[in-house]
Amino acid sequence: MLVIPSIDVLGGRTVRLYQGDYSKVTTYDGDPVEVARGFVTEGAHRIHVVDLDGARAQGDNFGAIEGIITAAGVEVQVGGGVRSPEAVERLLSAGAAYVVVGTVAAERPGDVGAWALRWPGRVYIGLDARDGSVATHGWEKHAGWTVDAMIQQYRDVPVAGFIYTEISRDGALLGAATETLAELVDKSPHPVILSGGVTTLDDLVAARAAGAAGAIIGRAIHEGRITVADAIQVGEA
Repeated sequence: MLVIPSIDVLGGRTVRLYQGDYSKVTTYDGDPVEVARGFVTEGAHRIHVVDLDGARAQGDNFGAIEGIITAAGVEVQVGGGVRSPEAVERLLSAGAAYVVVGTVAAERPGDVGAWALRWPGRVYIGLDARDGSVATHGWEKHAGWTVDAMIQQYRDVPVAGFIYTEISRDGALLGAATETLAELVDKSPHPVILSGGVTTLDDLVAARAAGAAGAIIGRAIHEGRITVADAIQVGEA
């Protein structure tokens, strides 16, 4: 299982939100580019980056993201505000290995299906959920889809996979929703990456046992509860 440390960028700074709430922001020391370098030094093979300004269509952090991609020298997957083919192309041309599409995947699945055909294996579908319902627009709106329905929508589309986030656990250090994860892995024809709530190494063991292709870790790493090196060791066990 691939362990993927996460960097959320808001106003050019490294932050974490509590359960996706923009009014509950924790700002961490360290320029996002330097944080990425630190992750690579500890052995990370891929980094997950979220543009929180882009997610709400309030500007973007492309400069910081481009800096992370250049400095990291490993795979970088980028989400937040990716809502047009131009945005996909811009990020991939800047060196991103993958893009993560959430809002538009729910609102315009036909368009996202076309992007996946144009860039096969480079587009992840973000399944950001509250109680099984998909949320969009920086998790501030409900999309009218269930997670299961989204999986079925993209069953025959050449996406890279799904990134499943249980919003109630994201940034809350409450543990990961691994029981639901196991159900999604069974239903999905594509790889599933877990995001949100990973707090301990035991969460990673459970995610691996549930069949996750990867696990994204944010706050637990930034606050020193888990090291990247230890997490990778568990993921590769």
